[in-house]
Amino acid sequence: MVVRFFNGPAKASKLLFNSARTRVEQAIGRFDRRVNNVEVRIAEIARGKPGAHHGRMDKRCVIAATASGAGVIVVESSGEDLYSAVNTAAAKLKRALERRLARKPR
Repeated sequence: MVVRFFNGPAKASKLLFNSARTRVEQAIGRFDRRVNNVEVRIAEIARGKPGAHHGRMDKRCVIAATASGAGVIVVESSGEDLYSAVNTAAAKLKRALERRLARKPR
């Protein structure tokens, strides 16, 4: 399985990338042999009305996983910091994988 990270204009540390990799690997868990590719994208988005965010930015994490027999699974989460956005997106990925792959034959 290949995990790739895309860091938009959000500032992300190596610690965040390591934490995100761990969370994604935990989320994939028992489906690791069926997941071929994972892309993790992080970004900052304006909070509230367009043009009126006054420097307040939410952090967003989008995870796209390609799984054998299930196609591409995309989940998204926003939060006040990148760690919470990544953690929530990873939890959503785990639930999505379980729904899509748990009952399908290999």
